[in-house]
Amino acid sequence: MNLTFYISGLLSFFKDRRIIENIEQMIQKIMEKKTIRLFTVAEDKKEYNRYKSLLDGSLKSVLDNEKISKALRDNSVET
Repeated sequence: MNLTFYISGLLSFFKDRRIIENIEQMIQKIMEKKTIRLFTVAEDKKEYNRYKSLLDGSLKSVLDNEKISKALRDNSVET
């Protein structure tokens, strides 16, 4: 058993595949580097900021599937 097994239940609550992939990638690096310090795990500042925003809740998705679907439906009805 490993960390990814234990966290798989938590990952099932996420709907966005990109978030799941980022978490899995971060966990893999944590296991490889044997530390939870983000500045040690991340390869560069961009990756560090991505992990930080993923964990502190400030990550905002630019695309919202529901809003896009509604806009497409509304546009198709008008057309």
